[in-house]
Amino acid sequence: MAFIPDHRACERCHRPANPARWADTAITARNSFSIGQPPALRGTDLLQEYPTPSALFHFLKRAMPRYDPGKFSDATYVQLTAFLLALNGAMPPAASLTGAPSDLAITP
Repeated sequence: MAFIPDHRACERCHRPANPARWADTAITARNSFSIGQPPALRGTDLLQEYPTPSALFHFLKRAMPRYDPGKFSDATYVQLTAFLLALNGAMPPAASLTGAPSDLAITP
């Protein structure tokens, strides 16, 4: 989904210096708009698009949670990465992810 050209640079509401509004309000279908369908969590497309654990980690950190990316700690994103790799059969059950986020490796 993309905004129409007239609305892509709207600064009436979206100026960087604007104070945060509704920080304590839960996002619902009534007070938000759709930004498209989220990617599938299981399937070969996920692992083809993010061929290394580090690539998947960085995608998750940039994109999740959907309305507040980067909210979690690196350790939480590593756990999410390990879960998705295991869910897609790329990581054995007894294995773990080790290393810095930029150099994650699957360790048996």
